[in-house]
Amino acid sequence: KGGKNVMKRILSLVLVFVLVLGTFPVFADVTDYGAELKAMGLLAGDENGNLNPDQPLNRASMMVVLETYFGVLEDAQAFPLDSTFTDVLPTAWYAEEVAYAQVEGWTSGYGEETFGHEDEVTEQMAAAYMLRALGHADAWATAVEDAAAMGIATDASAGFTRANLFELMYETLNTENTEGVVLGVALGVMEDAAADELTVEEINILNLVEVEVVFNTELDEDSAEDISNYTI
Repeated sequence: KGGKNVMKRILSLVLVFVLVLGTFPVFADVTDYGAELKAMGLLAGDENGNLNPDQPLNRASMMVVLETYFGVLEDAQAFPLDSTFTDVLPTAWYAEEVAYAQVEGWTSGYGEETFGHEDEVTEQMAAAYMLRALGHADAWATAVEDAAAMGIATDASAGFTRANLFELMYETLNTENTEGVVLGVALGVMEDAAADELTVEEINILNLVEVEVVFNTELDEDSAEDISNYTI
């Protein structure tokens, strides 16, 4: 009788693990967002390839970053139209990039009159750019809060730098756009998670207190050992 009770407990435990761990999340262990974006071809850096993460970014350079992010930089650099901004001279190095961004709706400048190419990009500006990247018509006043609600957030308490921007850009890649597609998948730099859903392949009862769970793909150690990811 005692043996039967033990077997029932083990069987119940196996069933629970199969049901619960079939949806176990996979977490990417990324600490250098700029390097990750560059490896994906979504960032180019300066003339020497340096990303300068501790430095701020001005609005003119931000347009180049966005166009690199979307893979349209060459199109932008050959854009034939001028912007309507009074402070963007047609001979400026950033003229075509700004004009392209304006037509695409990525920037409307200040009251659609001036662009402010030398102004530093703020957290609010960056959040608005990321929301637009996903297809949202952002509410400027609440852009930071709206982005954070989607998981697109950074700690810019010490001043907004390129590193903060890179973090927002990376998080945006992992966020669904208004068409319900993860942006990284839409840009062709990430695999569709649904096409390779994490599943439990095998469960082995090692003893009365240890259970070995085998998944169909490798998990990072921190996520696999985080007991908050399990429900029994």
